[in-house]
Amino acid sequence: MMSRHYAPRTKLLLTDGQEDALAEKAREISKQKFGVLLPRGWKISAGATFDWGEWRDWAELASRLYAALRWLDEQNLNVIIAPLPPQEGLGGAIRERLLKAAGRETDDSELRTG
Repeated sequence: MMSRHYAPRTKLLLTDGQEDALAEKAREISKQKFGVLLPRGWKISAGATFDWGEWRDWAELASRLYAALRWLDEQNLNVIIAPLPPQEGLGGAIRERLLKAAGRETDDSELRTG
């Protein structure tokens, strides 16, 4: 994973790491032009999706995180949504990077509302 911090210009909303939470957030913002860091196999309809990789393959997700954020940031979107991995191990490091990219210093307990 890249060591430097990257924050997209596009607003980044985070959900818990469940497909249904990501789908719910997509429905909530469906009137906006949005993109998704989409784990492979998850079915979410969006204006732009980045195939982030296999969920739970934290090494793959970590290696693709900044490319995903940059690519989505270039798509002229209003919002980017992403699921947060669990706090353990490399998933925790990805989670921390996403929280920082979203402008949060700490984890929020109410992720579904962004």
